[in-house]
Amino acid sequence: MTLHALLSAIETAEDGTELRATQMVAGQSLLERQAGLCRAAGAKLLFVSVEGMTDALVGALDRLRAAGFVVEPVRRVSEIVDRTHARDQLMLLLDGLYAPQEQVSAFAAGPALAVFVTDDSPVTRGLERIAADQRWAGLAMTGCDMLGELTDVPDDWDLASTVLRRAVQRGAVKLRCDPGLFETGELVVIDRAVAASAVGDRVYDAAAVGESGLAMGNFLAPLVRFAGPTVLGRGARSKPLEFGAVALAILTIAAFSCGWLVTGAALGLTSVATAAMAHYVGLFTLEPPTPRWRMIALDLVPIVSFAALALHLLWSDGAGWPIALLMLIYAAVLVQANARASSPMTNWFGRLLPDAGLGFGVIGAAALADRTPIAIGALALYAAAVMTYDSLSRGRESREGFIRN
Repeated sequence: MTLHALLSAIETAEDGTELRATQMVAGQSLLERQAGLCRAAGAKLLFVSVEGMTDALVGALDRLRAAGFVVEPVRRVSEIVDRTHARDQLMLLLDGLYAPQEQVSAFAAGPALAVFVTDDSPVTRGLERIAADQRWAGLAMTGCDMLGELTDVPDDWDLASTVLRRAVQRGAVKLRCDPGLFETGELVVIDRAVAASAVGDRVYDAAAVGESGLAMGNFLAPLVRFAGPTVLGRGARSKPLEFGAVALAILTIAAFSCGWLVTGAALGLTSVATAAMAHYVGLFTLEPPTPRWRMIALDLVPIVSFAALALHLLWSDGAGWPIALLMLIYAAVLVQANARASSPMTNWFGRLLPDAGLGFGVIGAAALADRTPIAIGALALYAAAVMTYDSLSRGRESREGFIRN
């Protein structure tokens, strides 16, 4: 059994400027976002119900195909029947629906014949009515075997609505959602440009760039969220940014090895910020996942730069081996801190973790003030203290959990 999806690009936005599906939300069209939701939920083929092909719609379909999606515009049920098997599943998404990934994935994993419904209320009045007191909440699931019953319907019937009605007639399970989700904006039917802009701003603000780390969580992540929409508006993609971040980190290693501390620190900070921007851009563009080797490089190369600085300090005539050892300690603790950042923790503690950005910022400032040994000592002491506290806290929690059990 294979899951496919039926999207729609028919309804025009209320301001009459473009289709609902081609409105831009957080750097991508609503159709592209829906396609990403469906692929993440396991859909293989994406069918898009259309009446006409606008330039914006053609562009969105081209971008989806370039990103590896198998997407087909359709006008009648028979076109879907020809591409699917009777045992396959078909998930419907309402034209213009903006929904969270968790909601779509959970629905896709639910009953094989189901309709997402909500109560009739002032805020849901624009949704399609499917019962006296219920309206369609934008998601439906049915079997492709049912589509054979609809091949003779007139071509001017709304394809998604026709499939939805037949699923309801066949006794689809009604999964209810609270109308409050539409009031709070967790579920939205984006039918005008103002709504698309408002949802886009909210998505940009909520994007998780990298909330762990003293420098990243408190300074760099907010900066990236501020500049990110502008970068996305210029057509940025995450892959070139990732390679740029790694290249800058390698230049940081070279600068530290030569003893150019201020230059190295500036390059290192730029590298960390570029990596964060790459992650941010990747949240809003339909690109293949970052390969594991590249993710490791993005984390590891900045740490190697601190080891390179330690070797320079060891071989130079100034600081000597004690400061070099402290620098190595900081680099080693960063490995542990990076691993800790990927595990569950309280938000306040995550923002205290030592990170590469902190090291680059402190070393650069200290080099300008000619206080590098003191700064390196402070970095090592801070990192060791934070991670020791974390280790003791987790040990105490484990003991208390063992005693309770």
